Amino acid sequence: MNRNRIDALTAQFEALYQGEPWLGEAFTKKLGDLDESQVFTRPMPNVHSVGEIISHLVAWRNDIVHRLQGNPRQLFMESPDNWTTNQELQSKGWEVLKERLANSQQALVTLLGDYDDSFLEQVDKHSSTNETFEYLLEGLLHHDCYHLGQIGLIITILAK
Repeated sequence: MNRNRIDALTAQFEALYQGEPWLGEAFTKKLGDLDESQVFTRPMPNVHSVGEIISHLVAWRNDIVHRLQGNPRQLFMESPDNWTTNQELQSKGWEVLKERLANSQQALVTLLGDYDDSFLEQVDKHSSTNETFEYLLEGLLHHDCYHLGQIGLIITILAK
């Protein structure tokens, strides 16, 4: 059983979440000192809050896990869960949002532990564009990195 690529992807998800990714701070470090008011503050009218971005990340992570389990896609750009409102997120609180992020990380890493590299070559049978599972996982990594950068900028703006 060859797991070189699966293990490399898993290591990248782990580093990005709670390790030392080459691009800077991981999610847990970057989010660690934020309080409730910072998390739900939009730095500018058309810029999402950290909370909105975390919720968005969790929605996409959960959808990819769902798809890796052989289920059809449930999340689309126009889905309400794609961007949950600040008001709705505030009613649940920052601790719940952090827990959801942690749970999405655990679900992803646990699921990847069940597969070998041949899984990555499989095509999502529900995809109309013949996306492989490797393509989906690499896309999820890129998505996480992109939004982690946004979070860093938002934190910098809020600190000024």
